[in-house]
Amino acid sequence: RSWGSTRDDPKRGIAISPMVDWCGKASHEANPPTHKTGVHFYGGTIEQDPIDQARGVLAAIDVASGKLRWKLEAQGPMLANVTATSGGVIFAGDLKGTLYAVDSNNGAVLLRYALPASAGGGIFTYALDKKQYLSVISGSVSGFFGGGNETVKLTVLALP
Repeated sequence: RSWGSTRDDPKRGIAISPMVDWCGKASHEANPPTHKTGVHFYGGTIEQDPIDQARGVLAAIDVASGKLRWKLEAQGPMLANVTATSGGVIFAGDLKGTLYAVDSNNGAVLLRYALPASAGGGIFTYALDKKQYLSVISGSVSGFFGGGNETVKLTVLALP
């Protein structure tokens, strides 16, 4: 599992990035660390704050100036990949299982949809027989971030 991906919206001149706001205390080990396959490697230890204190942010950065255009604060870390559409709608999700549809221009939330599990995978849109659909993968996301031990699910929504 990779980190959520940043997307660009060239029509509006922004880059949209999902983020994790989760504090913890890191410490360095006295002896050189040993790398173990399949285990997070820090060169020490990390004591994360409880997962219920973690938050997410979806931010739009103006690519010409580097300034923050807008940001959306979410109740859970945002690890899902972001999908930006040419019509000016951004789709993103958080580990609390919320799918967001957001206006690219100002960050206004157009839709909050409760998924059956944590959003941490792909979000994609497609057309079939002249109807637009949105598909979202949720479920087993990340052992590190928690909230990802559910069965993987695919949710498909028909867009108006």
